[in-house]
Amino acid sequence: MTHLAPLTWLRAFAAFLVVVSHALRAAEVSYYPGDGEPTLLLVRLFDLGDFGVCLFFVLSGCTLTLSTHHRLKGLRAFWSFYLRRWMRIWPAFAVSLAVYLLFITLFQHDHLDDQRPWVVGFVNPYSLEDVLRYLSLTYNITGPRNLFNMAYWTLPVEFQYYLLLPFALFLMRGPFTNRFIPILFGATLVGIHQWLNLSINRDEVFALGWTFFGGVLLAASWDQTKRALNAYGGTLLIIIVFVFIAFDEADLLPRGIHHLGLSPFSHYGLTALVMVAIALHFKAPPLPQVLKNVLEMYGEVSYSIYLYHVLCINVAILLLNQGQWRTPNEKLLFILITALISSLVLGKIGYWLIEQPAIRLGRRWSRD
Repeated sequence: MTHLAPLTWLRAFAAFLVVVSHALRAAEVSYYPGDGEPTLLLVRLFDLGDFGVCLFFVLSGCTLTLSTHHRLKGLRAFWSFYLRRWMRIWPAFAVSLAVYLLFITLFQHDHLDDQRPWVVGFVNPYSLEDVLRYLSLTYNITGPRNLFNMAYWTLPVEFQYYLLLPFALFLMRGPFTNRFIPILFGATLVGIHQWLNLSINRDEVFALGWTFFGGVLLAASWDQTKRALNAYGGTLLIIIVFVFIAFDEADLLPRGIHHLGLSPFSHYGLTALVMVAIALHFKAPPLPQVLKNVLEMYGEVSYSIYLYHVLCINVAILLLNQGQWRTPNEKLLFILITALISSLVLGKIGYWLIEQPAIRLGRRWSRD
Protein backbone atom coordinates (compact mmCIF):
# COMPACT_ATOMS: atom_id res chain seq x y z
CA MET A 1 0.00 0.00 0.00
CA THR A 2 1.20 3.50 -0.83
CA HIS A 3 1.68 5.56 2.32
CA LEU A 4 -1.03 8.21 2.55
CA ALA A 5 0.39 10.91 4.77
CA PRO A 6 -2.92 12.76 5.40
CA LEU A 7 -4.35 9.64 7.12
CA THR A 8 -1.38 9.60 9.51
CA TRP A 9 -1.89 13.32 10.13
CA LEU A 10 -5.54 12.71 10.97
CA ARG A 11 -4.50 9.98 13.40
CA ALA A 12 -2.19 12.47 15.12
CA PHE A 13 -5.04 14.98 15.26
CA ALA A 14 -7.38 12.38 16.79
CA ALA A 15 -4.85 11.54 19.52
CA PHE A 16 -4.38 15.25 20.27
CA LEU A 17 -8.14 15.75 20.63
CA VAL A 18 -8.43 12.84 23.06
CA VAL A 19 -5.62 14.17 25.28
CA VAL A 20 -7.09 17.70 25.29
CA SER A 21 -10.58 16.44 26.11
CA HIS A 22 -9.42 14.30 29.01
CA ALA A 23 -7.21 17.08 30.35
CA LEU A 24 -10.26 19.35 30.35
CA ARG A 25 -12.33 16.78 32.24
CA ALA A 26 -9.58 16.59 34.83
CA ALA A 27 -9.30 20.38 35.07
CA GLU A 28 -13.03 20.78 35.71
CA VAL A 29 -12.55 19.27 39.19
CA SER A 30 -11.58 21.41 42.20
CA TYR A 31 -8.25 20.46 43.75
CA TYR A 32 -7.47 23.39 46.06
CA PRO A 33 -9.43 26.07 47.97
CA GLY A 34 -11.19 28.54 45.70
CA ASP A 35 -10.61 26.36 42.65
CA GLY A 36 -13.15 26.43 39.80
CA GLU A 37 -13.71 25.40 36.19
CA PRO A 38 -11.42 26.79 33.45
CA THR A 39 -12.86 29.07 30.78
CA LEU A 40 -10.23 29.10 28.02
CA LEU A 41 -12.30 29.05 24.82
CA LEU A 42 -9.35 28.23 22.56
CA VAL A 43 -8.76 24.98 24.47
CA ARG A 44 -12.47 24.16 24.65
CA LEU A 45 -12.71 24.31 20.86
CA PHE A 46 -10.59 21.15 20.87
CA ASP A 47 -12.76 19.40 23.47
CA LEU A 48 -13.66 16.65 21.01
CA GLY A 49 -12.43 13.42 22.57
CA ASP A 50 -15.44 11.34 21.49
CA PHE A 51 -15.04 12.63 17.95
CA GLY A 52 -11.37 11.66 18.14
CA VAL A 53 -12.36 8.09 19.06
CA CYS A 54 -14.75 7.88 16.09
CA LEU A 55 -11.98 9.23 13.86
CA PHE A 56 -9.67 6.47 15.15
CA PHE A 57 -12.25 3.80 14.26
CA VAL A 58 -12.83 5.16 10.75
CA LEU A 59 -9.09 5.45 10.12
CA SER A 60 -8.48 1.89 11.35
CA GLY A 61 -11.10 0.44 9.03
CA CYS A 62 -9.78 2.48 6.12
CA THR A 63 -6.04 1.90 6.53
CA LEU A 64 -6.37 -1.82 7.31
CA THR A 65 -8.48 -2.32 4.20
CA LEU A 66 -5.97 -0.50 2.02
CA SER A 67 -3.07 -2.52 3.43
CA THR A 68 -4.70 -5.95 3.74
CA HIS A 69 -7.43 -6.69 1.21
CA HIS A 70 -5.07 -7.76 -1.62
CA ARG A 71 -3.39 -10.33 0.66
CA LEU A 72 -6.45 -12.26 1.89
CA LYS A 73 -6.32 -15.28 -0.39
CA GLY A 74 -6.94 -18.17 2.01
CA LEU A 75 -7.18 -19.34 5.62
CA ARG A 76 -3.43 -18.87 6.11
CA ALA A 77 -3.86 -15.18 5.29
CA PHE A 78 -6.56 -14.96 7.99
CA TRP A 79 -4.16 -16.42 10.56
CA SER A 80 -1.42 -14.05 9.45
CA PHE A 81 -3.75 -11.05 9.79
CA TYR A 82 -4.90 -12.02 13.29
CA LEU A 83 -1.37 -12.68 14.48
CA ARG A 84 -0.10 -9.35 13.20
CA ARG A 85 -2.98 -7.38 14.72
CA TRP A 86 -2.61 -9.17 18.06
CA MET A 87 1.08 -8.36 18.17
CA ARG A 88 0.34 -4.79 17.12
CA ILE A 89 -2.18 -4.19 19.92
CA TRP A 90 -1.66 -6.57 22.84
CA PRO A 91 2.04 -6.32 23.89
CA ALA A 92 1.95 -2.52 24.20
CA PHE A 93 -1.39 -2.72 26.01
CA ALA A 94 -0.12 -5.40 28.43
CA VAL A 95 3.00 -3.37 29.28
CA SER A 96 0.94 -0.22 29.82
CA LEU A 97 -1.40 -2.16 32.12
CA ALA A 98 1.60 -3.32 34.15
CA VAL A 99 2.73 0.31 34.43
CA TYR A 100 -0.72 1.38 35.64
CA LEU A 101 -0.80 -1.44 38.19
CA LEU A 102 2.56 -0.32 39.55
CA PHE A 103 1.44 3.30 39.73
CA ILE A 104 -1.82 2.33 41.45
CA THR A 105 0.11 0.38 44.09
CA LEU A 106 2.33 3.38 44.81
CA PHE A 107 -0.55 5.84 44.63
CA GLN A 108 -2.86 3.97 46.99
CA HIS A 109 -0.27 4.08 49.74
CA ASP A 110 -1.03 7.77 50.39
CA HIS A 111 -4.39 8.39 48.65
CA LEU A 112 -6.56 5.38 49.48
CA ASP A 113 -9.55 7.51 50.56
CA ASP A 114 -9.28 10.11 47.79
CA GLN A 115 -12.58 10.01 45.86
CA ARG A 116 -12.10 12.98 43.53
CA PRO A 117 -12.86 12.38 39.83
CA TRP A 118 -9.81 11.41 37.79
CA VAL A 119 -8.15 10.28 41.03
CA VAL A 120 -10.72 7.74 42.12
CA GLY A 121 -9.85 5.46 39.18
CA PHE A 122 -6.53 4.76 40.86
CA VAL A 123 -8.05 3.71 44.18
CA ASN A 124 -10.92 1.49 42.98
CA PRO A 125 -10.47 -2.11 44.16
CA TYR A 126 -9.69 -4.78 41.58
CA SER A 127 -8.99 -8.49 41.54
CA LEU A 128 -6.70 -10.84 39.61
CA GLU A 129 -9.75 -11.92 37.65
CA ASP A 130 -10.31 -8.30 36.60
CA VAL A 131 -6.71 -8.08 35.38
CA LEU A 132 -7.13 -11.27 33.34
CA ARG A 133 -10.34 -9.96 31.81
CA TYR A 134 -8.52 -6.85 30.69
CA LEU A 135 -5.59 -8.83 29.32
CA SER A 136 -7.99 -11.02 27.33
CA LEU A 137 -9.53 -7.93 25.66
CA THR A 138 -13.03 -9.05 26.64
CA TYR A 139 -13.75 -6.56 29.42
CA ASN A 140 -16.12 -4.49 27.30
CA ILE A 141 -18.41 -7.54 27.41
CA THR A 142 -17.71 -8.87 30.90
CA GLY A 143 -16.81 -5.69 32.79
CA PRO A 144 -15.91 -4.13 35.11
CA ARG A 145 -15.63 -0.82 33.31
CA ASN A 146 -13.20 2.06 33.88
CA LEU A 147 -10.57 0.21 35.88
CA PHE A 148 -6.90 1.24 35.61
CA ASN A 149 -7.40 3.65 32.68
CA MET A 150 -10.83 4.91 31.58
CA ALA A 151 -9.56 5.30 28.00
CA TYR A 152 -8.97 1.54 27.74
CA TRP A 153 -12.60 0.96 26.70
CA THR A 154 -11.82 1.39 22.99
CA LEU A 155 -9.17 -1.34 22.78
CA PRO A 156 -11.35 -4.49 22.97
CA VAL A 157 -13.89 -2.78 20.72
CA GLU A 158 -11.33 -2.18 17.99
CA PHE A 159 -9.82 -5.66 18.34
CA GLN A 160 -13.27 -7.22 17.95
CA TYR A 161 -13.64 -5.29 14.69
CA TYR A 162 -10.35 -6.86 13.62
CA LEU A 163 -11.89 -10.30 14.16
CA LEU A 164 -14.63 -9.46 11.66
CA LEU A 165 -12.57 -7.58 9.09
CA PRO A 166 -10.92 -10.52 7.23
CA PHE A 167 -14.34 -12.09 6.60
CA ALA A 168 -15.64 -8.80 5.23
CA LEU A 169 -12.60 -8.30 3.00
CA PHE A 170 -12.80 -11.91 1.75
CA LEU A 171 -16.43 -11.40 0.75
CA MET A 172 -15.64 -8.04 -0.89
CA ARG A 173 -13.52 -9.58 -3.64
CA GLY A 174 -16.42 -9.79 -6.07
CA PRO A 175 -17.23 -6.79 -8.31
CA PHE A 176 -20.77 -6.45 -6.89
CA THR A 177 -19.90 -6.97 -3.24
CA ASN A 178 -17.08 -4.43 -2.94
CA ARG A 179 -19.31 -1.74 -1.45
CA PHE A 180 -22.28 -3.81 -0.32
CA ILE A 181 -20.42 -5.98 2.22
CA PRO A 182 -19.08 -3.20 4.50
CA ILE A 183 -22.54 -1.61 4.49
CA LEU A 184 -24.02 -5.00 5.45
CA PHE A 185 -21.52 -5.55 8.28
CA GLY A 186 -21.99 -2.05 9.68
CA ALA A 187 -25.79 -2.24 9.44
CA THR A 188 -25.83 -5.67 11.10
CA LEU A 189 -23.87 -4.38 14.10
CA VAL A 190 -26.17 -1.38 14.44
CA GLY A 191 -29.20 -3.65 14.15
CA ILE A 192 -27.91 -5.88 16.93
CA HIS A 193 -27.47 -2.78 19.09
CA GLN A 194 -30.93 -1.43 18.29
CA TRP A 195 -33.08 -4.54 18.44
CA LEU A 196 -31.39 -7.14 20.63
CA ASN A 197 -31.28 -6.66 24.38
CA LEU A 198 -27.79 -7.97 25.03
CA SER A 199 -26.57 -8.39 28.60
CA ILE A 200 -23.07 -7.01 28.17
CA ASN A 201 -21.17 -4.39 30.13
CA ARG A 202 -20.62 -1.95 27.22
CA ASP A 203 -22.31 -2.05 23.82
CA GLU A 204 -20.05 0.28 21.80
CA VAL A 205 -18.75 -2.61 19.69
CA PHE A 206 -22.24 -2.75 18.15
CA ALA A 207 -23.25 0.90 18.41
CA LEU A 208 -20.10 2.19 16.68
CA GLY A 209 -19.45 -0.66 14.26
CA TRP A 210 -20.71 1.45 11.38
CA THR A 211 -17.81 3.88 11.85
CA PHE A 212 -15.19 1.16 11.42
CA PHE A 213 -16.92 -0.43 8.43
CA GLY A 214 -17.63 3.02 7.05
CA GLY A 215 -13.85 3.37 6.89
CA VAL A 216 -13.71 0.03 5.08
CA LEU A 217 -16.25 1.35 2.55
CA LEU A 218 -14.26 4.54 1.99
CA ALA A 219 -11.11 2.53 1.31
CA ALA A 220 -12.92 0.22 -1.11
CA SER A 221 -14.39 3.17 -2.98
CA TRP A 222 -11.07 5.02 -3.17
CA ASP A 223 -9.22 1.90 -4.30
CA GLN A 224 -11.42 1.87 -7.40
CA THR A 225 -10.82 5.51 -8.37
CA LYS A 226 -7.61 6.71 -6.63
CA ARG A 227 -8.53 10.32 -7.30
CA ALA A 228 -6.23 13.07 -6.07
CA LEU A 229 -7.99 16.42 -6.26
CA ASN A 230 -6.61 19.87 -5.51
CA ALA A 231 -4.74 19.99 -2.18
CA TYR A 232 -5.86 23.47 -1.24
CA GLY A 233 -9.51 22.58 -1.80
CA GLY A 234 -9.17 19.55 0.47
CA THR A 235 -7.42 21.55 3.18
CA LEU A 236 -10.14 24.20 3.09
CA LEU A 237 -12.87 21.56 3.33
CA ILE A 238 -11.25 19.88 6.35
CA ILE A 239 -10.86 23.25 8.09
CA ILE A 240 -14.54 24.06 7.44
CA VAL A 241 -15.66 20.66 8.77
CA PHE A 242 -13.53 21.00 11.89
CA VAL A 243 -14.61 24.59 12.60
CA PHE A 244 -18.24 23.52 12.33
CA ILE A 245 -17.94 20.59 14.73
CA ALA A 246 -15.73 22.58 17.14
CA PHE A 247 -18.08 25.56 17.29
CA ASP A 248 -21.09 23.28 17.50
CA GLU A 249 -19.61 21.33 20.42
CA ALA A 250 -18.70 24.59 22.19
CA ASP A 251 -22.33 25.80 21.83
CA LEU A 252 -21.30 28.73 19.63
CA LEU A 253 -23.79 27.89 16.88
CA PRO A 254 -27.60 28.17 16.90
CA ARG A 255 -29.20 25.44 19.00
CA GLY A 256 -31.42 24.46 16.10
CA ILE A 257 -28.49 22.92 14.22
CA HIS A 258 -26.78 21.36 17.26
CA HIS A 259 -25.33 17.99 16.15
CA LEU A 260 -27.46 18.38 12.99
CA GLY A 261 -30.32 16.90 14.99
CA LEU A 262 -28.44 13.60 15.39
CA SER A 263 -27.23 11.79 18.48
CA PRO A 264 -23.71 12.87 19.51
CA PHE A 265 -21.95 9.71 18.31
CA SER A 266 -23.89 9.71 15.03
CA HIS A 267 -22.74 13.27 14.46
CA TYR A 268 -19.13 12.47 15.40
CA GLY A 269 -19.05 9.33 13.26
CA LEU A 270 -20.44 11.02 10.15
CA THR A 271 -18.04 13.94 10.56
CA ALA A 272 -15.13 11.49 10.90
CA LEU A 273 -16.22 9.73 7.69
CA VAL A 274 -16.35 13.07 5.86
CA MET A 275 -12.87 14.03 7.06
CA VAL A 276 -11.31 10.71 6.05
CA ALA A 277 -13.06 10.84 2.66
CA ILE A 278 -11.58 14.29 2.05
CA ALA A 279 -8.12 13.11 3.12
CA LEU A 280 -8.38 10.18 0.68
CA HIS A 281 -9.59 12.08 -2.36
CA PHE A 282 -7.49 15.24 -2.16
CA LYS A 283 -3.74 15.62 -2.48
CA ALA A 284 -1.71 16.24 0.67
CA PRO A 285 -1.33 19.98 1.32
CA PRO A 286 2.19 21.46 1.04
CA LEU A 287 2.80 21.88 4.76
CA PRO A 288 6.15 23.10 6.13
CA GLN A 289 8.55 20.19 6.54
CA VAL A 290 8.83 20.71 10.30
CA LEU A 291 5.05 20.45 10.70
CA LYS A 292 4.94 17.36 8.48
CA ASN A 293 7.60 15.70 10.62
CA VAL A 294 5.71 16.50 13.82
CA LEU A 295 2.42 15.16 12.45
CA GLU A 296 4.06 12.01 11.10
CA MET A 297 5.83 11.36 14.40
CA TYR A 298 2.76 12.08 16.54
CA GLY A 299 0.58 9.89 14.33
CA GLU A 300 3.14 7.10 14.39
CA VAL A 301 3.28 6.95 18.20
CA SER A 302 -0.41 7.84 18.74
CA TYR A 303 -1.27 4.38 20.10
CA SER A 304 1.22 4.61 22.96
CA ILE A 305 0.15 8.22 23.59
CA TYR A 306 -3.40 6.93 23.91
CA LEU A 307 -2.29 4.23 26.33
CA TYR A 308 -0.36 6.51 28.70
CA HIS A 309 -2.02 9.94 28.57
CA VAL A 310 -4.43 9.25 31.46
CA LEU A 311 -1.48 8.33 33.66
CA CYS A 312 0.23 11.58 32.67
CA ILE A 313 -2.91 13.57 33.50
CA ASN A 314 -3.17 12.00 36.95
CA VAL A 315 0.49 12.68 37.67
CA ALA A 316 -0.12 16.32 36.70
CA ILE A 317 -3.06 16.44 39.14
CA LEU A 318 -0.88 15.14 41.94
CA LEU A 319 1.72 17.78 41.13
CA LEU A 320 -0.95 20.47 41.44
CA ASN A 321 -0.93 19.92 45.17
CA GLN A 322 2.75 20.88 45.27
CA GLY A 323 2.35 24.27 43.56
CA GLN A 324 0.49 27.55 43.92
CA TRP A 325 -2.11 28.08 41.18
CA ARG A 326 -3.93 31.38 41.15
CA THR A 327 -6.63 30.69 38.55
CA PRO A 328 -8.51 27.71 37.06
CA ASN A 329 -7.05 28.53 33.63
CA GLU A 330 -3.53 28.19 35.02
CA LYS A 331 -4.55 24.82 36.41
CA LEU A 332 -5.87 23.75 32.98
CA LEU A 333 -2.75 24.86 31.14
CA PHE A 334 -0.52 23.07 33.65
CA ILE A 335 -2.45 19.80 33.32
CA LEU A 336 -2.70 20.06 29.53
CA ILE A 337 0.92 20.99 28.82
CA THR A 338 2.21 18.40 31.28
CA ALA A 339 0.00 15.70 29.74
CA LEU A 340 0.88 16.58 26.13
CA ILE A 341 4.63 16.62 26.71
CA SER A 342 4.90 13.62 29.05
CA SER A 343 2.51 11.44 27.01
CA LEU A 344 4.53 12.21 23.87
CA VAL A 345 7.75 11.20 25.63
CA LEU A 346 6.19 8.00 26.98
CA GLY A 347 4.57 7.39 23.60
CA LYS A 348 7.91 7.54 21.81
CA ILE A 349 9.53 5.28 24.40
CA GLY A 350 6.65 2.79 24.19
CA TYR A 351 6.77 2.82 20.39
CA TRP A 352 10.52 2.20 20.20
CA LEU A 353 10.79 -0.35 23.01
CA ILE A 354 7.49 -2.24 22.75
CA GLU A 355 5.49 -1.52 19.61
CA GLN A 356 8.23 -1.76 16.98
CA PRO A 357 9.79 -5.01 18.28
CA ALA A 358 6.31 -6.58 18.64
CA ILE A 359 5.37 -5.52 15.09
CA ARG A 360 8.56 -7.02 13.69
CA LEU A 361 8.02 -10.22 15.64
CA GLY A 362 4.42 -10.48 14.42
CA ARG A 363 5.55 -10.10 10.81
CA ARG A 364 8.24 -12.74 11.24
CA TRP A 365 5.88 -15.23 12.89
CA SER A 366 3.19 -14.67 10.27
CA ARG A 367 5.70 -15.44 7.50
CA ASP A 368 6.94 -18.54 9.29
